[in-house]
Amino acid sequence: RLTSAEHPARLLRTVLDAAIGLTGARRGFLILREASGARFEAARNLDREELRSPATSVSRSVLDRVLRTGLAVWTDNAMEDRRFAGNPSLAELHLHSIACVPLRVKGRVRGALYLDHPERPALFTREDLRWLRAFSDQAALALGNLLARRRIKALNGRLRRLLRARTRELGDARAA
Repeated sequence: RLTSAEHPARLLRTVLDAAIGLTGARRGFLILREASGARFEAARNLDREELRSPATSVSRSVLDRVLRTGLAVWTDNAMEDRRFAGNPSLAELHLHSIACVPLRVKGRVRGALYLDHPERPALFTREDLRWLRAFSDQAALALGNLLARRRIKALNGRLRRLLRARTRELGDARAA
C-alpha cells in the first residue's frame, strides 16, 4: 500500500493507521520537517479519527530531539523519565508511553513518526521500536518517491506544453 499511494495525504494516513494499529498506540502524528519548522501532516487516534490541534497534543521536547538528532526516542513513562523532567507539555498531556522515530530520506531527517498512549505505561517494546524505525524509513522512501513522481509528471506536462508551443511557432514561421 505504501508504494501504490497516489496522494501524499493518503500515504501519510496509511502509514499512521498502520503504525497505530500494529503498536496499540492511542494517538499518532506524522510530522514533516521544513525550513520554517515542523508541519503536522497527519494526526489520528486509535479510532482513525483526525485530531484537532495536533501541535499542542505532542511533547515538543521529544519531537524536537528526534528532529534535531535523528535518533529515536522511546520512553515507558514520560512523566517519570528524567530526560524530560520539568517539561510542562508532558505534565499537561499526562503522557506515559511515547515512541518517536525519524523519517529519513538519503540519510537526512525529513520528519518524524510520533506515537503515544496517555494512560498506559510501557506500551512500546524494543521490538516495536526496531519495527517502527524500519517502517518509518520505508514510509519516508515511499513519500520521497511519490513526491518525485509528482514533480516529474508536472515537469513532463510543462515540457509538452513548451513543445506544442514551439511546434506551432515553427509551423507559423513556415506558413509565412
